[in-house]
Amino acid sequence: MHAFAPPQVARIVADGVSIVAAVDHAGQNGVAELGYRRRGLFVSLGAILLVVVGLGLKVRQIDRREPERRPADN
Repeated sequence: MHAFAPPQVARIVADGVSIVAAVDHAGQNGVAELGYRRRGLFVSLGAILLVVVGLGLKVRQIDRREPERRPADN
């Protein structure tokens, strides 16, 4: 404490503040990327769900339209 030199401390603090600012910026970019990926996931899952529902409806339509083509259960 007797050899306290404010300019030396200010330099170290300025280095720390710049590192913290860079880390904060990287964190904000990470949060933004997470949101982008989540939206993409929900859009792709919605598209997949629509295809599955469409295929299910098409299968039901084909089953109702052509009952004579199914093999008879004996």
